[in-house]
Amino acid sequence: MVKKIIQSDFKAHWVQNLDIESYHSLKDFVSSGGVKYALKSPEHFKEFVIDRNPVASTAAMDFGRLVHVALLEPERFQKHLRVEPEINRRSSIERKSLEVWKESQGPEAIAVAADDLKVIHKIRDRISKHEVAKGLMTIGEREWSGFAKCPRTGLGLRARPDFMDRERGFIMDVKTTIDARKGPFMRKIQDYEYDLSAWMYCHIASLIENRPFENFYILAVEKSPPYPICLFQMDQAFMEIGEQKFKKGIDILKHCFETNQWPSYQDEAELIGPTDWYIKQAADEMMFNQTMEEKNDQTNRVGSRE
Repeated sequence: MVKKIIQSDFKAHWVQNLDIESYHSLKDFVSSGGVKYALKSPEHFKEFVIDRNPVASTAAMDFGRLVHVALLEPERFQKHLRVEPEINRRSSIERKSLEVWKESQGPEAIAVAADDLKVIHKIRDRISKHEVAKGLMTIGEREWSGFAKCPRTGLGLRARPDFMDRERGFIMDVKTTIDARKGPFMRKIQDYEYDLSAWMYCHIASLIENRPFENFYILAVEKSPPYPICLFQMDQAFMEIGEQKFKKGIDILKHCFETNQWPSYQDEAELIGPTDWYIKQAADEMMFNQTMEEKNDQTNRVGSRE
């Protein structure tokens, strides 16, 4: 279980070359994902963080991880790359043979389907042609793991930025997406609460470096032709919203650790009513129906006179 309060003499620090499995196994430190679970409900935090019941991986998640390794750990990607043999994925026998092949490659192997590898190469090529993104990623630290103590609660915090430049004081995350345009991606930022992650990453970096980290970028990468990319910098309003979400979530966790209570959504019935939008929609529909009835009545009266 995550400790309520980490040691008083704990020193915030970075760890290089920490593999992702070891990073996720460190239960004494809360990640931004953990805070998001707490905001959903403490029960979700206990289920997926404390009890470590895994969330089922999807094809989109698996491909996103491959893109991360290819872009951020190119040496490891090249060294351990194994191109999967082509199979008929409708055949259960051939799918089973593919699983046997993957197991035979060893734990460090990075198995990639031939078609996915072509896409990864095209994505890397697009990034190399984006002057600002390429410039930001030229020099910096990739996949470092940061650990700090929350000044507000005493809880341990952790973050693993995709890319960071400690000299220039910024952090960047890479996100694969269906639509990288500003409007659609704005909705993804809100749906996945990237604002919370952005603020928490910068907060942890600031605690470790003992100076402000205020700039957070997201490199949005489309997964289908022509593989366009967009680079976004989170503005102050997004960062302030992220900070408020963090404070609310971390306060919830502090209370849960102190009481050892992990409530779900509710214990009692709640009164529920329509939103203003729903009321307006219903009123508009009623007005339309009334108008149509009046027109029908008028038509019937004219018809009866004739």
